[in-house]
Amino acid sequence: MKRILLVDDEPDLLQVYGEGLRLKGFEVETAEDGLAAAKALRKAKPDAIVLDLMMPKLTGVDVLKFIRGQASLADVPVVVLSNAYLTDLSRQAEAAEVDKAFMKCNCTPAMLAETLDSLLNAQAAGGEVTQRSGTDAAESVKKGPETEASGAPASSPGSSPTLPEGDLFFRPSPPSQVRSETQDLSKVRQDFLDRGPSTMSTLQSLLRAFHQASDNAERTLRLNSLYTKVHFLTVAARMSECHRFAQMASVLEALLLELTAYPARLSPSVLRTVGIAVDFLGTLLEHDRKAASGFTPAAEILALVLDDDPVSRHVIVAALRNAYFKTEDAADPIATLPLLSEKQYGLITLDVEMPGMNGFEFCRRLRQLPAYRRTPVIFVTSHSEAESRAEGALSGGQDFIPKPIFPMELAVKAVTQTLKFQLLASSDYDRLVLSVGEVLGTSTTG
Repeated sequence: MKRILLVDDEPDLLQVYGEGLRLKGFEVETAEDGLAAAKALRKAKPDAIVLDLMMPKLTGVDVLKFIRGQASLADVPVVVLSNAYLTDLSRQAEAAEVDKAFMKCNCTPAMLAETLDSLLNAQAAGGEVTQRSGTDAAESVKKGPETEASGAPASSPGSSPTLPEGDLFFRPSPPSQVRSETQDLSKVRQDFLDRGPSTMSTLQSLLRAFHQASDNAERTLRLNSLYTKVHFLTVAARMSECHRFAQMASVLEALLLELTAYPARLSPSVLRTVGIAVDFLGTLLEHDRKAASGFTPAAEILALVLDDDPVSRHVIVAALRNAYFKTEDAADPIATLPLLSEKQYGLITLDVEMPGMNGFEFCRRLRQLPAYRRTPVIFVTSHSEAESRAEGALSGGQDFIPKPIFPMELAVKAVTQTLKFQLLASSDYDRLVLSVGEVLGTSTTG
């Protein structure tokens, strides 16, 4: 029996993935943080390691460096399992030579077991486990919520991933196993959805407690509680194949995690963004409660960044790419407007002050194009908040973020607006309306 060391700071995740691997015939040892993992590795060598990146005491990257620096552990296959949105952890993991990497919101226990089987079988056969440049392994983290680790489109609910023949990492399961896993998934999904109202009530209570904190110490405590709850919901939603909910929870989780590390980044804008994101999680949950099954994540979204300031443009492009958007950028609004008919952008960020045509006028003209009547538009500006929100709403924009931007906040806004657009385009969901009141920041929690 192959022994796996499973490392994560979330107890519920350790239980879910641990049980899933045990059902597939693995012996599983767990470690609740990077330091505990290092101590376990000093005592005994596992056959493979599954490692989170964002952990207290020692990060997953620190543990990776320790593993690759020990002659006795250097050949142990390492699978990264993380939700490292908009951090450099995935790039550090790449440099530290991982064998395979998954976003948590894309990886079921069955998929993880298949990958471990393949890595260990390849190692036993004397072949190369993977090219340990880390490029291929880390690519699955970079590709985002809409793809599996191989880069193939995510599978539909209850089916095996469709991949090229001969792929080592995913082999079709026997029909009886597929039926069993589908039945298990159906129960997991129903349990998650049945707990939905209670879950959202708890989340809203945690958010209110955070808003009402009387001092910095209490605020930090409340923020950690909110982060922990959203972290668990990300995992639970993925297990339930509530893909859009998992995507939204995952990017909100990353924002909350960054706020725990840099509390000075808390601002009225960020608080409003968090409040709207939590409210929208409730909308997504209600949508999934009425749907017959989970939705396959949408294809990668192409975003246009229009800003005449090259520094600002670079920051926005980096933020969106790290949030798994394809991006194109431009500096001249007059030259860009005629080009919109050549491509279909799923998200546009607009600077307000630009030569020749300001962002508000660009947006008004954009809305005259049939293909762009409801495309999400986020204004990025140094103008006063109230003035910009009112003008932005009147010109047809959905949201606003002040300069200098907080990249994680922009990521949450971008994911929120594009998922709202997807719901509006869904034939089975016609009750969601992007109102001017929401654009102006009136959320039930903020």
